[in-house]
Amino acid sequence: MDFSHQRIAIVHDTFYQYGGAERVVDALCEVFPSADVFVSRFSNNPSVKHLVSKVTKTTFLQHLPWVPLINKLYVPLLPLAFESLDLRSYDIVISSTAHFAKGVLTNSDQLHVCYCHTPPRFLYGYSSETSFRSTKIGTFFLSGIDHKLREYDFVASQRPDIIITNSQTTQKRINKFYKRDAHVIYPPINTMRLNPTSTVIKHDYFLVVSRLVSYKNVKTVISAFNQNKQKLIVVGEGNQAAELKNLAESNITFTSFVSDTELVNLYQKARAVIFATADEDFGIVPVESMAAGTPVIALKSGGVTETVDEQTGIFYDKNTVEHLNTAVSSFIANEHTFKTEALVTSAQKYSKEAFIENIKQTVYKKLQTITSEILE
Repeated sequence: MDFSHQRIAIVHDTFYQYGGAERVVDALCEVFPSADVFVSRFSNNPSVKHLVSKVTKTTFLQHLPWVPLINKLYVPLLPLAFESLDLRSYDIVISSTAHFAKGVLTNSDQLHVCYCHTPPRFLYGYSSETSFRSTKIGTFFLSGIDHKLREYDFVASQRPDIIITNSQTTQKRINKFYKRDAHVIYPPINTMRLNPTSTVIKHDYFLVVSRLVSYKNVKTVISAFNQNKQKLIVVGEGNQAAELKNLAESNITFTSFVSDTELVNLYQKARAVIFATADEDFGIVPVESMAAGTPVIALKSGGVTETVDEQTGIFYDKNTVEHLNTAVSSFIANEHTFKTEALVTSAQKYSKEAFIENIKQTVYKKLQTITSEILE
């Protein structure tokens, strides 16, 4: 599968901070190293510095002030921003989006592949970081606009020749809101760096790795561990950090930043990782935990229901202190039944190598189909 003769563009929503969507872009750049990269705008966040260095072109949004409150008011401009990109010289356009990058304009002789991380969560009632919408000013400015954005989002979703997505959970959303089929290719996870190379002695702590924002439900975890008195380490930062630290008792510690090596060490030595997010599109943290040989205690919701089973973790049904603590107690009683080898093996199908191979095959197959149709 040789793509060296194709001109390829990768279009991503924005480089604001490094998360699961940006990992996909990193892997796409590895698959297509000569591709040009487009984003609506980027920030000066150090976590995306290496991706920003790859950017070929931004949009007019790059020249507007980057202020947290004002940023939300730019959302209605995103469709115009992506449609303003001139991509006519490319053979293959790959959009990576949880917002409106799929709305880029292409011609019939171009292949447009969309990796849809999710339909925009804020438009379809899923919890998100856009808490601005719940404020009075947010409601005033955006409630009327959201209807128009949903109409546009549907139109934009019909433009790609093929839609790829990250889980069966998101696949169902795409079918529901866009009336389109999507092909599932799980996002790339560097499982090899997480795999234990020797026997690991577990330490006496549970672990949370998460952005500290409301919809991640870390507050419930803090409250639960205040009650059960088990040791908990929380890795992450976000606008809830101060509130959560004030809530936490002495058995809970926080760290806002750790190196990759330190994070691997924390994953491997934890008794279990707690994952409390509702309606997560995929959920990278549980898979990283399994790759490190550590079981998961997860809220039974969203993409995590596809990746965690009885050999790799325990579910709890509701986002309450009582339900979580019942799951923690159940885990402690059955902790000896979780086997490192089974956990590590279960994570391998989510490896970066599997992602790269699946992307290559899918794009090549669709390119052959498009080429045949043009020649007929």
